[in-house]
Amino acid sequence: MKTLRTVVMAAAAMLALSIAATSAFAIEAGTSLLGIHVGGGEAEWVQDAGTAGYITSESKLPTIRAGLEYWHVMANDKAITLSGGLGYFSETDKPGTAAAPASPDLKSTVTSFHVRLGMDDMYKVTDNVILYMGPGVQYGSGKFKFEAGTFSDEAPTVTTWSLDGRFGGMCKKGNVGMGGSIGHSFGISSATKDGAKANWTSGGFYGEGSLVFFFGGS
Repeated sequence: MKTLRTVVMAAAAMLALSIAATSAFAIEAGTSLLGIHVGGGEAEWVQDAGTAGYITSESKLPTIRAGLEYWHVMANDKAITLSGGLGYFSETDKPGTAAAPASPDLKSTVTSFHVRLGMDDMYKVTDNVILYMGPGVQYGSGKFKFEAGTFSDEAPTVTTWSLDGRFGGMCKKGNVGMGGSIGHSFGISSATKDGAKANWTSGGFYGEGSLVFFFGGS
């Protein structure tokens, strides 16, 4: 057991020294990056609680996300980052043989947007591979819509403030790179309608693949 613990500690120390030796020059200070993201996340939504005069939160719905992100690298391999994007969910339910004649299709959609301000630490693995991780503050807004034939109803807009953390990487070739990241957020969501209010704790995972362009630097 003591031998195994010694081996693990030695491996951890070697990894730490490797990162420390290479991370100081992951990307030159002054370099800017522009990323195009496509991925997935989750959307918060609410609905009316019958005729009781309340609105209540519902289970999160999966969304397709697309957006842009800008990094500006400062000294010591720290980068400030600003991103934003759109999210979309759609479900269509068609009637079966047990449904009443002329029953309409049922369609549910969620549209949303988000903006994020964060700070990343960057680590050089090789000349072409870079890892990054860091916290951020995110604001999001989304709305659920239900349609059945000519009937249409929109739920109240949900707004969310959250803190998040993420981990990602890039493989760079010249001034172009590809990569991805995964993250988790937690925060507070809220909605209002006709005097009714709902507030709840929220959070979830998200992941994105990226095409990244590098420019600037010395």
